[in-house]
Order: sequence, then C-alpha cells, then structure tokens
Amino acid sequence: SIRAKTITSHGMMNVMVSEGETREVYRYVANQIEKQDVLWSGIEEYMHITKEDSARAKDYIKSHQAAIAADNLKGQCTKGHSCKHSTQEVLQNLAQK
Repeated sequence: SIRAKTITSHGMMNVMVSEGETREVYRYVANQIEKQDVLWSGIEEYMHITKEDSARAKDYIKSHQAAIAADNLKGQCTKGHSCKHSTQEVLQNLAQK
C-alpha cells in the first residue's frame, strides 16, 4: 500500500535535501531517488496509480495543509494524548496559514 505522509506526520517537515547532498543521513533518500523509475513502473502496473494521480494527491494535501494541521491539532492535542508544546506550536502555526 501507499501512504501519504503530510507535514503533520512525525519527521516529515523539511524532508527535501539539496541535490548532491552526501551526508550519511541522506544516503537512503538518495538511493530511493535513483530507484524511482523502477518503483513507479511497478506502482503503475500493479496498483494502477500513475505519477499524475500521485501529483494530484500531493497538490490536494498541500492546498489543504492548514485544515490537516487544524484537524491534527484537535486530535493529538487533547486530554489523554501526547502533545509536546513545540508540536502544538508548529501545528497552530500551520493551521493559521
């Protein structure tokens, strides 16, 4: 299955690295980028999800970023759920954009 990771997903903010980045922490990402064509052909063949479908989903998530953050804020930052103050601040800022 394919999951959409939004910026409210743990560790997804600022994931993009600059081209040519060679630090060890980004080697896994660089390896995945090299394999994208193979991965996409398999996804299209077996799951019938095209790059264009994925791009539309990405655009939808980006255009609804504030609503996603607001919903996440309501769900995570309530009594009985773990919500760090720093996480709450980030979600509040995103929800206001």
